[in-house]
Amino acid sequence: MALNNPASPLNAVPVESLNLQGQQLEAFPRDVAERNCRHCKSLNLNDNNLQKDTTGSLAGVAVLTNLRSLQLSNNRLTQLPVEVLIDCLKHIDLSGNRLTRLPSEMIRLQHLKRLLLKGNSLDAASVAIVCELAGLVALDLSANSLSEASFPARVDLPSLQYLDVSGNQLNKLPASICTVVSLQFLDLSSNALTSLPPQLGQLSGLLSLDVSSNSLSELPHAIGRLRSLARLHADNNQLQRLPDELHSLRSLDDLSVEHNSMTRFPVLDGLSCLQALNLSHNSITSIPNDIHALSALRNLSLANNRITHAPKILTSLSRLRELDLSSNLISFLPEEITVLSNLEVFSLMENPLPPELNIIVLGSDPSPSQTHRILQYVRHHPPEDDELRPPSRALLRPDIRVNTPKPPNLSPPNLIRGDTAVSLVQPLHPAALPSIRSPRSDRLVALQSKLMVRSE
Repeated sequence: MALNNPASPLNAVPVESLNLQGQQLEAFPRDVAERNCRHCKSLNLNDNNLQKDTTGSLAGVAVLTNLRSLQLSNNRLTQLPVEVLIDCLKHIDLSGNRLTRLPSEMIRLQHLKRLLLKGNSLDAASVAIVCELAGLVALDLSANSLSEASFPARVDLPSLQYLDVSGNQLNKLPASICTVVSLQFLDLSSNALTSLPPQLGQLSGLLSLDVSSNSLSELPHAIGRLRSLARLHADNNQLQRLPDELHSLRSLDDLSVEHNSMTRFPVLDGLSCLQALNLSHNSITSIPNDIHALSALRNLSLANNRITHAPKILTSLSRLRELDLSSNLISFLPEEITVLSNLEVFSLMENPLPPELNIIVLGSDPSPSQTHRILQYVRHHPPEDDELRPPSRALLRPDIRVNTPKPPNLSPPNLIRGDTAVSLVQPLHPAALPSIRSPRSDRLVALQSKLMVRSE
Protein backbone atom coordinates (compact mmCIF):
# COMPACT_ATOMS: atom_id res chain seq x y z
CA MET A 1 0.00 0.00 0.00
CA ALA A 2 1.37 3.44 -0.96
CA LEU A 3 0.96 5.70 2.05
CA ASN A 4 2.16 8.70 -0.02
CA ASN A 5 -0.67 8.30 -2.53
CA PRO A 6 -2.75 11.53 -2.65
CA ALA A 7 -5.89 9.39 -2.68
CA SER A 8 -4.95 7.74 0.59
CA PRO A 9 -7.39 8.35 3.47
CA LEU A 10 -4.40 9.67 5.41
CA ASN A 11 -4.48 12.78 3.24
CA ALA A 12 -8.14 13.54 3.87
CA VAL A 13 -8.57 14.68 7.49
CA PRO A 14 -6.52 14.53 10.69
CA VAL A 15 -7.10 11.21 12.45
CA GLU A 16 -7.02 10.12 16.09
CA SER A 17 -7.23 6.38 15.45
CA LEU A 18 -5.58 4.67 12.51
CA ASN A 19 -5.84 1.03 11.49
CA LEU A 20 -3.24 -0.12 8.92
CA GLN A 21 -3.43 -3.78 9.81
CA GLY A 22 -2.48 -6.32 7.15
CA GLN A 23 -1.34 -3.85 4.50
CA GLN A 24 2.06 -5.47 3.82
CA LEU A 25 3.82 -2.33 5.00
CA GLU A 26 7.58 -2.41 5.34
CA ALA A 27 7.77 1.04 6.93
CA PHE A 28 5.74 3.77 8.60
CA PRO A 29 7.79 6.80 7.49
CA ARG A 30 8.07 10.12 9.30
CA ASP A 31 6.72 12.31 6.50
CA VAL A 32 3.47 10.32 6.37
CA ALA A 33 2.97 10.66 10.12
CA GLU A 34 3.66 14.40 10.07
CA ARG A 35 1.04 15.07 7.42
CA ASN A 36 -2.18 14.18 9.22
CA CYS A 37 -1.38 11.88 12.15
CA ARG A 38 0.17 14.18 14.72
CA HIS A 39 -2.87 13.91 16.98
CA CYS A 40 -3.25 10.16 16.53
CA LYS A 41 -3.88 8.32 19.82
CA SER A 42 -4.23 4.76 18.50
CA LEU A 43 -2.10 3.13 15.77
CA ASN A 44 -2.63 -0.44 14.55
CA LEU A 45 0.25 -1.81 12.46
CA ASN A 46 -0.44 -5.47 13.16
CA ASP A 47 0.22 -8.12 10.50
CA ASN A 48 2.65 -6.21 8.28
CA ASN A 49 6.28 -6.71 7.22
CA LEU A 50 7.91 -4.20 9.56
CA GLN A 51 11.42 -4.99 10.70
CA LYS A 52 14.13 -3.15 12.61
CA ASP A 53 16.67 -3.79 9.86
CA THR A 54 14.82 -1.45 7.49
CA THR A 55 16.20 2.07 7.87
CA GLY A 56 13.63 4.25 9.61
CA SER A 57 10.93 1.59 9.36
CA LEU A 58 9.10 3.04 12.36
CA ALA A 59 10.45 6.58 12.30
CA GLY A 60 6.94 7.96 11.87
CA VAL A 61 5.86 6.70 15.28
CA ALA A 62 8.19 9.17 17.01
CA VAL A 63 6.06 12.04 15.64
CA LEU A 64 2.91 10.75 17.36
CA THR A 65 3.53 12.33 20.74
CA ASN A 66 -0.09 11.82 21.83
CA LEU A 67 -0.07 8.08 21.12
CA ARG A 68 -1.80 5.93 23.76
CA SER A 69 -2.13 2.58 21.95
CA LEU A 70 0.47 1.01 19.64
CA GLN A 71 -0.11 -2.39 18.04
CA LEU A 72 2.81 -4.05 16.26
CA SER A 73 1.95 -7.73 16.54
CA ASN A 74 2.86 -10.29 13.86
CA ASN A 75 5.62 -8.34 12.14
CA ARG A 76 9.30 -9.23 11.77
CA LEU A 77 10.80 -7.04 14.45
CA THR A 78 14.03 -8.39 15.93
CA GLN A 79 14.54 -5.28 18.05
CA LEU A 80 12.18 -2.66 19.39
CA PRO A 81 13.21 0.77 18.08
CA VAL A 82 13.63 3.27 20.90
CA GLU A 83 11.71 5.89 18.86
CA VAL A 84 8.41 4.04 19.42
CA LEU A 85 8.64 4.44 23.22
CA ILE A 86 6.29 7.41 23.55
CA ASP A 87 6.04 8.41 27.22
CA CYS A 88 2.24 8.54 27.31
CA LEU A 89 1.70 5.04 25.86
CA LYS A 90 -0.79 2.91 27.80
CA HIS A 91 -1.11 -0.12 25.51
CA ILE A 92 1.60 -1.90 23.48
CA ASP A 93 1.14 -5.14 21.55
CA LEU A 94 4.39 -6.74 20.33
CA SER A 95 3.10 -10.31 20.09
CA GLY A 96 4.37 -12.63 17.36
CA ASN A 97 7.63 -10.90 16.49
CA ARG A 98 11.25 -12.06 16.80
CA LEU A 99 12.28 -10.02 19.80
CA THR A 100 15.01 -11.35 22.06
CA ARG A 101 15.67 -8.22 24.10
CA LEU A 102 13.77 -5.08 25.04
CA PRO A 103 15.58 -1.72 25.22
CA SER A 104 16.47 -0.52 28.71
CA GLU A 105 14.73 2.79 27.88
CA MET A 106 11.44 0.96 28.18
CA ILE A 107 11.62 1.39 31.94
CA ARG A 108 10.46 4.99 31.55
CA LEU A 109 6.99 3.91 30.35
CA GLN A 110 5.47 4.14 33.81
CA HIS A 111 2.01 4.98 32.40
CA LEU A 112 1.85 1.67 30.51
CA LYS A 113 -1.20 -0.41 31.46
CA ARG A 114 -1.12 -3.33 29.00
CA LEU A 115 1.94 -5.00 27.51
CA LEU A 116 1.54 -7.98 25.20
CA LEU A 117 4.69 -9.94 24.35
CA LYS A 118 3.35 -13.36 23.40
CA GLY A 119 5.35 -15.46 20.94
CA ASN A 120 8.81 -13.88 21.13
CA SER A 121 12.09 -15.18 22.62
CA LEU A 122 12.77 -12.68 25.38
CA ASP A 123 15.77 -13.03 27.68
CA ALA A 124 15.90 -12.64 31.46
CA ALA A 125 17.10 -9.03 31.23
CA SER A 126 13.96 -8.12 29.27
CA VAL A 127 11.71 -9.84 31.82
CA ALA A 128 13.44 -7.88 34.58
CA ILE A 129 12.66 -4.62 32.78
CA VAL A 130 9.02 -5.57 32.35
CA CYS A 131 8.75 -6.48 36.03
CA GLU A 132 9.56 -2.88 36.99
CA LEU A 133 6.75 -1.26 34.99
CA ALA A 134 4.76 -0.48 38.10
CA GLY A 135 1.66 0.78 36.27
CA LEU A 136 0.96 -2.48 34.40
CA VAL A 137 -2.53 -3.94 34.75
CA ALA A 138 -2.19 -6.73 32.15
CA LEU A 139 0.96 -8.57 31.04
CA ASP A 140 1.21 -11.39 28.47
CA LEU A 141 4.54 -13.25 28.45
CA SER A 142 3.20 -16.48 26.98
CA ALA A 143 5.20 -18.60 24.51
CA ASN A 144 8.61 -17.04 25.16
CA SER A 145 10.53 -20.19 26.23
CA LEU A 146 10.89 -18.72 29.74
CA SER A 147 12.14 -20.79 32.68
CA GLU A 148 12.04 -20.12 36.40
CA ALA A 149 15.47 -18.48 36.10
CA SER A 150 14.07 -15.94 33.62
CA PHE A 151 12.19 -14.14 36.41
CA PRO A 152 13.84 -11.73 38.84
CA ALA A 153 13.76 -12.33 42.58
CA ARG A 154 11.65 -9.19 43.00
CA VAL A 155 8.64 -8.17 40.95
CA ASP A 156 7.40 -4.59 41.33
CA LEU A 157 3.96 -4.79 39.76
CA PRO A 158 1.54 -3.54 42.45
CA SER A 159 -1.34 -2.95 40.02
CA LEU A 160 -1.07 -6.12 37.92
CA GLN A 161 -4.38 -7.98 37.60
CA TYR A 162 -3.80 -10.23 34.56
CA LEU A 163 -0.68 -12.35 33.99
CA ASP A 164 -0.27 -14.94 31.24
CA VAL A 165 2.91 -17.05 31.32
CA SER A 166 1.43 -20.05 29.52
CA GLY A 167 3.29 -21.98 26.85
CA ASN A 168 6.73 -21.53 28.42
CA GLN A 169 9.21 -23.95 30.03
CA LEU A 170 8.47 -23.40 33.70
CA ASN A 171 9.07 -26.48 35.85
CA LYS A 172 8.58 -24.41 39.00
CA LEU A 173 6.41 -21.39 39.63
CA PRO A 174 8.73 -18.40 40.26
CA ALA A 175 8.34 -17.36 43.89
CA SER A 176 8.24 -13.69 42.88
CA ILE A 177 4.95 -14.21 41.02
CA CYS A 178 3.32 -15.27 44.29
CA THR A 179 4.09 -11.81 45.73
CA VAL A 180 1.88 -10.01 43.20
CA VAL A 181 -1.14 -9.98 45.50
CA SER A 182 -3.16 -7.76 43.14
CA LEU A 183 -3.48 -10.63 40.60
CA GLN A 184 -6.98 -11.67 39.56
CA PHE A 185 -6.22 -13.78 36.47
CA LEU A 186 -3.23 -16.15 36.32
CA ASP A 187 -2.58 -18.48 33.38
CA LEU A 188 0.14 -21.10 33.97
CA SER A 189 -1.08 -23.60 31.39
CA SER A 190 1.13 -25.51 28.95
CA ASN A 191 4.33 -25.48 30.99
CA ALA A 192 6.26 -28.30 32.70
CA LEU A 193 5.10 -27.71 36.29
CA THR A 194 5.29 -30.77 38.54
CA SER A 195 4.05 -28.99 41.65
CA LEU A 196 2.69 -25.68 42.88
CA PRO A 197 4.19 -23.92 45.93
CA PRO A 198 2.29 -23.19 49.16
CA GLN A 199 2.97 -19.50 48.49
CA LEU A 200 0.28 -19.65 45.82
CA GLY A 201 -2.19 -19.19 48.67
CA GLN A 202 -0.95 -15.60 49.08
CA LEU A 203 -2.86 -14.61 45.94
CA SER A 204 -6.08 -14.17 47.89
CA GLY A 205 -7.68 -11.92 45.25
CA LEU A 206 -7.33 -14.47 42.44
CA LEU A 207 -10.53 -14.98 40.44
CA SER A 208 -9.24 -17.33 37.72
CA LEU A 209 -6.41 -19.90 37.78
CA ASP A 210 -5.46 -22.11 34.83
CA VAL A 211 -2.82 -24.82 35.41
CA SER A 212 -3.90 -27.07 32.54
CA SER A 213 -1.43 -29.08 30.43
CA ASN A 214 1.33 -29.47 33.00
CA SER A 215 2.63 -32.52 34.89
CA LEU A 216 0.88 -31.98 38.22
CA SER A 217 0.13 -35.03 40.34
CA GLU A 218 -1.65 -32.99 43.00
CA LEU A 219 -2.88 -29.50 43.80
CA PRO A 220 -1.50 -27.81 46.93
CA HIS A 221 -3.53 -27.62 50.13
CA ALA A 222 -2.91 -23.86 50.02
CA ILE A 223 -5.40 -23.63 47.17
CA GLY A 224 -8.09 -23.53 49.85
CA ARG A 225 -6.90 -20.03 50.77
CA LEU A 226 -7.94 -18.64 47.39
CA ARG A 227 -11.36 -17.71 48.74
CA SER A 228 -12.24 -15.43 45.80
CA LEU A 229 -11.49 -18.05 43.13
CA ALA A 230 -14.35 -18.43 40.66
CA ARG A 231 -12.68 -20.46 37.89
CA LEU A 232 -10.18 -23.31 38.27
CA HIS A 233 -8.93 -25.29 35.26
CA ALA A 234 -6.47 -28.15 35.80
CA ASP A 235 -7.05 -30.23 32.65
CA ASN A 236 -4.42 -32.51 31.11
CA ASN A 237 -2.40 -33.30 34.22
CA GLN A 238 -1.84 -36.42 36.32
CA LEU A 239 -4.20 -35.67 39.20
CA GLN A 240 -5.55 -38.68 41.08
CA ARG A 241 -7.58 -36.67 43.56
CA LEU A 242 -8.44 -33.11 44.53
CA PRO A 243 -7.45 -31.63 47.91
CA ASP A 244 -10.03 -31.61 50.69
CA GLU A 245 -9.43 -27.87 51.07
CA LEU A 246 -11.27 -27.32 47.81
CA HIS A 247 -14.53 -27.15 49.76
CA SER A 248 -13.36 -23.79 51.15
CA LEU A 249 -13.72 -22.20 47.72
CA ARG A 250 -17.27 -21.01 48.27
CA SER A 251 -17.10 -18.68 45.25
CA LEU A 252 -15.98 -21.39 42.80
CA ASP A 253 -18.24 -21.31 39.78
CA ASP A 254 -16.39 -23.31 37.12
CA LEU A 255 -14.20 -26.36 37.81
CA SER A 256 -12.57 -28.38 35.03
CA VAL A 257 -10.23 -31.34 35.63
CA GLU A 258 -10.70 -33.37 32.46
CA HIS A 259 -7.96 -35.67 31.13
CA ASN A 260 -6.53 -36.66 34.50
CA SER A 261 -6.19 -39.95 36.44
CA MET A 262 -9.04 -39.80 38.95
CA THR A 263 -10.83 -43.04 39.75
CA ARG A 264 -13.35 -41.56 42.19
CA PHE A 265 -15.73 -38.64 41.99
CA PRO A 266 -14.13 -35.86 44.09
CA VAL A 267 -15.67 -34.66 47.34
CA LEU A 268 -17.09 -31.25 46.48
CA ASP A 269 -19.46 -30.53 49.36
CA GLY A 270 -19.59 -26.85 50.19
CA LEU A 271 -19.31 -25.67 46.59
CA SER A 272 -22.81 -24.28 46.57
CA CYS A 273 -22.01 -21.78 43.78
CA LEU A 274 -20.55 -24.35 41.36
CA GLN A 275 -22.36 -24.19 38.03
CA ALA A 276 -19.97 -25.89 35.58
CA LEU A 277 -18.16 -29.15 36.42
CA ASN A 278 -16.05 -31.05 33.88
CA LEU A 279 -14.64 -34.43 34.99
CA SER A 280 -14.52 -36.04 31.57
CA HIS A 281 -11.69 -38.33 30.42
CA ASN A 282 -10.87 -39.82 33.80
CA SER A 283 -11.55 -43.33 35.21
CA ILE A 284 -14.47 -42.54 37.52
CA THR A 285 -16.77 -45.53 38.07
CA SER A 286 -19.77 -44.04 39.88
CA ILE A 287 -21.65 -40.88 40.76
CA PRO A 288 -21.95 -40.45 44.56
CA ASN A 289 -25.08 -39.53 46.47
CA ASP A 290 -23.50 -36.37 47.86
CA ILE A 291 -23.64 -34.80 44.40
CA HIS A 292 -26.99 -33.41 45.55
CA ALA A 293 -25.01 -30.74 47.45
CA LEU A 294 -24.09 -29.14 44.10
CA SER A 295 -27.51 -27.57 43.89
CA ALA A 296 -26.46 -24.73 41.54
CA LEU A 297 -24.96 -27.05 38.92
CA ARG A 298 -26.04 -26.28 35.33
CA ASN A 299 -23.40 -28.10 33.30
CA LEU A 300 -22.03 -31.53 34.22
CA SER A 301 -19.64 -33.44 31.95
CA LEU A 302 -18.64 -37.00 32.88
CA ALA A 303 -17.86 -38.23 29.37
CA ASN A 304 -15.21 -40.90 28.78
CA ASN A 305 -15.20 -42.45 32.21
CA ARG A 306 -16.22 -45.94 33.47
CA ILE A 307 -19.60 -45.07 34.97
CA THR A 308 -21.97 -48.03 34.93
CA HIS A 309 -25.29 -46.34 35.69
CA ALA A 310 -26.94 -42.96 36.07
CA PRO A 311 -28.22 -42.84 39.67
CA LYS A 312 -31.57 -41.40 40.72
CA ILE A 313 -29.75 -38.80 42.81
CA LEU A 314 -29.09 -36.86 39.59
CA THR A 315 -32.71 -35.75 39.75
CA SER A 316 -31.80 -33.53 42.72
CA LEU A 317 -29.84 -31.30 40.31
CA SER A 318 -32.95 -29.43 39.28
CA ARG A 319 -31.06 -26.60 37.53
CA LEU A 320 -29.09 -28.92 35.28
CA ARG A 321 -29.16 -27.82 31.63
CA GLU A 322 -26.37 -29.89 30.09
CA LEU A 323 -25.47 -33.44 31.08
CA ASP A 324 -22.78 -35.36 29.21
CA LEU A 325 -22.53 -39.08 30.03
CA SER A 326 -21.22 -40.17 26.65
CA SER A 327 -18.57 -42.91 26.30
CA ASN A 328 -19.33 -44.71 29.54
CA LEU A 329 -20.80 -48.14 30.43
CA ILE A 330 -24.40 -47.09 31.04
CA SER A 331 -27.01 -49.63 29.90
CA PHE A 332 -30.20 -48.02 31.21
CA LEU A 333 -31.62 -44.77 32.62
CA PRO A 334 -33.88 -44.54 35.69
CA GLU A 335 -37.39 -43.27 35.00
CA GLU A 336 -36.91 -40.58 37.65
CA ILE A 337 -34.43 -38.75 35.43
CA THR A 338 -37.36 -37.43 33.41
CA VAL A 339 -38.09 -34.89 36.18
CA LEU A 340 -35.08 -32.83 35.05
CA SER A 341 -37.32 -30.28 33.37
CA ASN A 342 -34.53 -27.75 32.66
CA LEU A 343 -32.32 -30.26 30.85
CA GLU A 344 -31.58 -29.01 27.34
CA VAL A 345 -28.64 -31.15 26.17
CA PHE A 346 -28.27 -34.80 27.24
CA SER A 347 -25.32 -36.63 25.62
CA LEU A 348 -25.35 -40.43 25.79
CA MET A 349 -23.40 -41.60 22.75
CA GLU A 350 -21.14 -44.66 22.99
CA ASN A 351 -22.94 -46.42 25.83
CA PRO A 352 -24.43 -49.98 25.75
CA LEU A 353 -28.00 -48.67 25.64
CA PRO A 354 -31.13 -50.51 24.46
CA PRO A 355 -31.34 -50.51 20.63
CA GLU A 356 -34.45 -48.30 20.50
CA LEU A 357 -32.83 -45.66 22.72
CA ASN A 358 -29.58 -45.92 20.80
CA ILE A 359 -31.41 -45.01 17.59
CA ILE A 360 -32.54 -41.76 19.22
CA VAL A 361 -29.09 -41.03 20.66
CA LEU A 362 -27.31 -41.61 17.36
CA GLY A 363 -29.99 -40.02 15.21
CA SER A 364 -28.77 -36.44 15.58
CA ASP A 365 -26.36 -34.24 17.45
CA PRO A 366 -27.21 -33.45 21.08
CA SER A 367 -29.89 -30.78 21.16
CA PRO A 368 -33.02 -29.81 23.12
CA SER A 369 -35.24 -31.73 20.69
CA GLN A 370 -33.13 -34.88 20.97
CA THR A 371 -33.08 -34.55 24.77
CA HIS A 372 -36.88 -34.36 24.74
CA ARG A 373 -37.07 -37.59 22.72
CA ILE A 374 -34.66 -39.35 25.09
CA LEU A 375 -36.70 -38.38 28.14
CA GLN A 376 -39.91 -39.36 26.39
CA TYR A 377 -38.47 -42.79 25.65
CA VAL A 378 -37.36 -43.29 29.28
CA ARG A 379 -40.76 -42.17 30.52
CA HIS A 380 -42.54 -44.78 28.42
CA HIS A 381 -39.93 -47.54 28.75
CA PRO A 382 -38.93 -47.81 32.42
CA PRO A 383 -36.12 -50.31 33.04
CA GLU A 384 -36.99 -53.88 33.96
CA ASP A 385 -35.96 -55.23 37.34
CA ASP A 386 -33.06 -57.20 35.93
CA GLU A 387 -31.69 -54.01 34.36
CA LEU A 388 -31.48 -52.45 37.80
CA ARG A 389 -29.02 -55.07 39.01
CA PRO A 390 -25.31 -54.20 39.12
CA PRO A 391 -23.66 -54.79 35.74
CA SER A 392 -21.71 -57.99 35.25
CA ARG A 393 -17.94 -57.96 35.24
CA ALA A 394 -18.08 -58.71 31.53
CA LEU A 395 -19.23 -55.14 30.97
CA LEU A 396 -16.29 -53.83 32.95
CA ARG A 397 -13.52 -55.59 31.09
CA PRO A 398 -10.60 -53.17 30.97
CA ASP A 399 -9.30 -54.68 27.75
CA ILE A 400 -12.25 -53.34 25.78
CA ARG A 401 -11.97 -49.82 27.19
CA VAL A 402 -10.93 -47.28 24.57
CA ASN A 403 -8.09 -45.13 25.85
CA THR A 404 -8.80 -41.71 24.43
CA PRO A 405 -5.56 -39.75 23.88
CA LYS A 406 -5.07 -36.35 25.40
CA PRO A 407 -5.60 -33.46 23.03
CA PRO A 408 -2.48 -31.53 22.00
CA ASN A 409 -1.50 -28.53 24.06
CA LEU A 410 -3.10 -25.47 22.59
CA SER A 411 -1.85 -21.94 22.78
CA PRO A 412 -3.95 -19.67 24.98
CA PRO A 413 -6.62 -17.72 23.11
CA ASN A 414 -5.73 -14.36 21.67
CA LEU A 415 -7.53 -11.70 23.70
CA ILE A 416 -6.34 -8.62 21.87
CA ARG A 417 -8.32 -6.40 19.56
CA GLY A 418 -7.39 -3.02 18.14
CA ASP A 419 -9.17 0.29 17.71
CA THR A 420 -10.72 0.80 14.29
CA ALA A 421 -12.10 4.34 14.32
CA VAL A 422 -10.35 4.98 11.00
CA SER A 423 -9.96 1.63 9.31
CA LEU A 424 -8.39 0.75 6.00
CA VAL A 425 -9.16 -2.96 6.52
CA GLN A 426 -12.15 -4.94 7.73
CA PRO A 427 -12.38 -4.87 11.56
CA LEU A 428 -11.61 -8.07 13.40
CA HIS A 429 -14.32 -10.12 15.01
CA PRO A 430 -13.93 -10.39 18.82
CA ALA A 431 -11.69 -13.35 19.61
CA ALA A 432 -13.19 -16.29 21.42
CA LEU A 433 -12.70 -16.56 25.16
CA PRO A 434 -12.78 -19.75 27.23
CA SER A 435 -16.30 -21.23 27.31
CA ILE A 436 -17.89 -20.71 30.71
CA ARG A 437 -21.52 -21.72 30.93
CA SER A 438 -22.84 -19.64 33.78
CA PRO A 439 -23.91 -16.01 34.13
CA ARG A 440 -21.37 -15.34 36.87
CA SER A 441 -18.49 -16.72 34.84
CA ASP A 442 -19.66 -14.76 31.82
CA ARG A 443 -19.14 -11.63 33.90
CA LEU A 444 -15.69 -12.93 34.85
CA VAL A 445 -14.79 -13.36 31.18
CA ALA A 446 -16.09 -9.87 30.43
CA LEU A 447 -13.83 -8.45 33.14
CA GLN A 448 -10.83 -10.35 31.79
CA SER A 449 -11.54 -9.09 28.27
CA LYS A 450 -11.87 -5.53 29.55
CA LEU A 451 -8.47 -5.71 31.24
CA MET A 452 -6.83 -6.88 28.03
CA VAL A 453 -8.63 -4.86 25.38
CA ARG A 454 -9.43 -1.47 26.78
CA SER A 455 -7.36 1.42 25.45
CA GLU A 456 -7.48 4.78 27.12
